Amino acid sequence: MKMHEELVSTANELQKGKKAKERAQNETRKKQRENEEMKKKLKQKEDEMKIMQKTSEERAQNETRENEEMKKKLKQKEDEMKMMQRTLNEREQKLREMV
Repeated sequence: MKMHEELVSTANELQKGKKAKERAQNETRKKQRENEEMKKKLKQKEDEMKIMQKTSEERAQNETRENEEMKKKLKQKEDEMKMMQRTLNEREQKLREMV
């Protein structure tokens, strides 16, 4: 009888050990899935950041290009104004000479 009780006790302990091992394996798999999900989310965020960075750089380049174009146009207008002022001054000088 004692031998039977020991066998039952050993079998119960083995069963408990099996269940504990299964729980540990399940927990490990769960953690691995969570880690994979976190990796995917991190990769997605990194990709979003790269896109935002690229967009920001492109926007800055476009603004720089636009600023350069505006400077050129402003310089042209200034040159035109100087020419017009010079022409006006010459005409005024001629008018004074005529009087």
